[in-house]
Amino acid sequence: MKKLYIFALMVAFLVTSAVADEDPPRAVRPQP
Repeated sequence: MKKLYIFALMVAFLVTSAVADEDPPRAVRPQP
């Protein structure tokens, strides 16, 4: 279970990083 949890965190981090590279940061974290 621990490995699956860490794997999920890594995948989520990679996905958010890819999105941040393609779109402005506000796409990942809503900002005023």
